[in-house]
Amino acid sequence: MDKPSRILIVDDNPTNLKVLRSMLGALRASNLEVDAAATGDDALNLISGHRYALVFMDCHMPGLSGSQTAELIRAQEQQLLFAHTPIIALTAHAPDEGEAAAAAAGMDGFLTKPIDMETLRILLERWLPAQSAAPEEAPVSAPEDADAYDVTKAMNALGLPEETHQEVAEVIVEEIPTMLMTLHTLLDHGRMQEAREQSHILKGSMANAIFPQLREPAESMHLHIRAKDAKQSLAGLARLQKAYQPILDMLIARYGLRPH
Repeated sequence: MDKPSRILIVDDNPTNLKVLRSMLGALRASNLEVDAAATGDDALNLISGHRYALVFMDCHMPGLSGSQTAELIRAQEQQLLFAHTPIIALTAHAPDEGEAAAAAAGMDGFLTKPIDMETLRILLERWLPAQSAAPEEAPVSAPEDADAYDVTKAMNALGLPEETHQEVAEVIVEEIPTMLMTLHTLLDHGRMQEAREQSHILKGSMANAIFPQLREPAESMHLHIRAKDAKQSLAGLARLQKAYQPILDMLIARYGLRPH
């Protein structure tokens, strides 16, 4: 039996961590061991004690950014004569921006959020040793408009194993409303730089990968915030909240969750 490849995911967003872990498991199953770190400092501690076949690095984190963490990993490798660890940037930037930022920090590639299964599969084939992949299941079509809030179909379409659905739903129900409230407070007080950072995180949330109807309003709102248009930003936030509400209601009903 092949020895499992050890992978590290570095991301401060718990939804992103959970969903990417599930996607990796669906693609390689028992052939992977996945560790997670929520900060750059945690990642450095893990890497100093373990050898990883691949690291996924979120570019936008509080404290040490993904780029700073990658630079410190490269310095550590040179100092301690460690082998080069492939690092893949996770970014919500456009492909050209993401590639440039990843290369400047010494990273080996990038994935644009939200991540799709086929792109992730190709990346694993490139960077990991050849292994016996997990059996592929027949692809599940993305939900039609009439089924836009069918949670099971939406999660299956992304390739999430059914045993992870409850856990992912819990994180979304806990995380997204808090992020929306924080963003509203920042916009109300004219704190546009902080609002931009928060909307960037929201735009890159894996909730947007699971529920495509969130992507356009999240992107539109982010562009208004970048332009420092407070009025249109608040209007965009209201539209995003309206798009999210039926999803929140369905997750609560489907999985018996309590809103926070």
